[in-house]
Amino acid sequence: MLSAVTSVRRREWPILLLGAGYFFLLLASYYILRPLRETVGTSGDSRRLALLFSGTLAVMLAIAPLFGWLVNRFARERLIPIVNRAFALQLLLFAWLWSRQDEPPAWLAAAFFIWVSVFNVFVVSVFWSFMTEVHTLEESKRTFGMIAVGGTLGGIFGGWITHTWAAELKHANLLLVSVALLEGATWCMLAIARRRPAPARAPSPRPEDEEAGGIWNGLMLLRRSPFLRGVALHVLLATAIGTILYMQQAQLVREAAPDKLERTALFARIDMWTNGATLLVQLFLTSAVIRRLGIRFALLAQPVAAVAALGLLALHPVLPVLIAIQVTLRGLQHALTRPAREMLFTEVGREARYKSKNFLDTFAYRLGDQLGVWSFDALFKALALPLGLISACAAPLGLAWCAVSAWLGREHRRRTAEAPGESTGADR
Repeated sequence: MLSAVTSVRRREWPILLLGAGYFFLLLASYYILRPLRETVGTSGDSRRLALLFSGTLAVMLAIAPLFGWLVNRFARERLIPIVNRAFALQLLLFAWLWSRQDEPPAWLAAAFFIWVSVFNVFVVSVFWSFMTEVHTLEESKRTFGMIAVGGTLGGIFGGWITHTWAAELKHANLLLVSVALLEGATWCMLAIARRRPAPARAPSPRPEDEEAGGIWNGLMLLRRSPFLRGVALHVLLATAIGTILYMQQAQLVREAAPDKLERTALFARIDMWTNGATLLVQLFLTSAVIRRLGIRFALLAQPVAAVAALGLLALHPVLPVLIAIQVTLRGLQHALTRPAREMLFTEVGREARYKSKNFLDTFAYRLGDQLGVWSFDALFKALALPLGLISACAAPLGLAWCAVSAWLGREHRRRTAEAPGESTGADR
């Protein structure tokens, strides 16, 4: 019956539902933590927030060799549980430290902000790397939108838990709930791996498909491949613009809600509104847009909206407008841009899928944070520009993002036309 009303084929439903469950539990785990992180981030001025983002980038650089070593040493059935459970153990440590005091000291709050900022991009990057490995390109066009729906529902659920129970459960107990959800996500991943064993891949002439095996091979593949460099620039520009908007949001929320618990609840509400809007787009538009209008259109939707949003914010730099913009842009990101960008990796090898992609999703993502956060700090603090003018200054980045998105869509079409018979998923 489901196959009759959707484009998903009958044999694809078990993996789709497990993938959606995996993403649901993963993002529910993260969205419990996200409002707590945002509260920590708005506890100081923009310079302190900029330093926290710099600390996040430094940690990303430090753990990149470790992740590369794990990719070399372990198959995905062991790699992903190791990554998830290592994060779960660290989260248990935070819960224990937090339970010993009502108000965490400054060093613990800063460490938690950096940890969550690393956790969210790492586990989501590994999730999508795994999804691109167990799906072909054609399957991804039919199923990625609905898998993303699972993540959106998880985001709504996690945000609801924090919004509803933050005062009763306290921070330490919320972290324990997050740990339990993360373990559930790991079990879903293992169930998928049993149904879709890792396929043997034939050698490919593309530089991003080469399997050199070194810890830093993902970075080397990035250096040799114009296509991967284009994806890196796409991530960098998207994150820079998102961080500039995030910094403006932090400034306006700090002024509107001085109480920390009130700020936590407000951030949780914003997350729930965002995920609600995302859910509507994912249910009714994502798969149809990608199948009928193509990946190029899906990649362009958010950048074009971002340019318009920055223009609107330049004219009306107030919190309600900014919240509406954040809900719209983040909704487009989760419903169209992110699934479309992940589909680009269904056509590459394991080294590019796990190492280069992880480098893009972590280091390039946080490097974009640096570009956005220090640009905002320089414009807002050093030059004392009003928030509206800062939005106008960010508009050229949005135009550059549009150009890169258009090029990636064209390049993806060319690559798939050159190799129409290739299949990168598991044998069917």
